[in-house]
Amino acid sequence: QYDDFLWVGTYNGLWRYNTQTGTSTVFDTNTPVSSGDQLPSNYITSIHQYGSILLIGLDYGFWAYDVETGSGKAFNPSTPMTSGDQ
Repeated sequence: QYDDFLWVGTYNGLWRYNTQTGTSTVFDTNTPVSSGDQLPSNYITSIHQYGSILLIGLDYGFWAYDVETGSGKAFNPSTPMTSGDQ
């Protein structure tokens, strides 16, 4: 179900392309999410997918985005991970 999307990280945010419909969506620091934290930086350095969770590497820290729920969680040096965040 997640294979229909191509995710591309840029210096201007995250781009999602739907290979089935040909439509695209841009995620940047102004894009609202259904719950949690918005994308904290537009500078994307890496993308890793684990099930429905995308781990987005940023110029500082990373952002976890759940593609099923639309919720985001930012992790950076000022917000250390806790055992509940694993």
